[in-house]
Amino acid sequence: MSKVEKKDPIGDFFKNVSGKSKEIAKNASSSETGKNLKEKIKGKEGFIIGGGFLILALVLFLIFGTNTFETPIKNVVDGFNKADFKTYMKALPDFVLEKEFASTSYEDAQEDFMDEIVDFREEYGQNYKLSYKVLEKTPIEVDKLYDLENDILSIYSKKVRVTEGYKVKILAIISGDKKRDEKETTYRVYKIDGKWYLTRL
Repeated sequence: MSKVEKKDPIGDFFKNVSGKSKEIAKNASSSETGKNLKEKIKGKEGFIIGGGFLILALVLFLIFGTNTFETPIKNVVDGFNKADFKTYMKALPDFVLEKEFASTSYEDAQEDFMDEIVDFREEYGQNYKLSYKVLEKTPIEVDKLYDLENDILSIYSKKVRVTEGYKVKILAIISGDKKRDEKETTYRVYKIDGKWYLTRL
């Protein structure tokens, strides 16, 4: 098997920035109007390096900034809309899934999920769509977060940090070729070891 070269877009970007800066400086030193060009270099380097930090900030946002309290809810909704079991399961932390699949097979769980999709299509139509609106979110008390940490340790044998939590009331909207429904429901979401999840507790 051939070795796959790892891409480093951030590193490559700053290499290009460095190369451009050196090229501008070389041209400036050989010009009769070196002083004016050097002033331009400062401006160009500032623009390029500033742009580099903007790119870095964007990449960091895409890596870390997209995980919010709504992320697990979106995973549930996207999973249903795309009939994608893996996306749906992203709403739950790994330690929950490990325990779930210790007692039932992945295939059986996926089959149950697809049965629900079939039911949705029969009731709402083949082109159904599930969406939602957040109506309100209420912070969960700190002592409840500690209780959840202890429950997770007791039930899943996993030591975690739960730093935030919300009770999120949403309006779920299911529309399709056959009918349309709206229903209010409440999720409890928690930030566990830095990422947002639902739990079964």
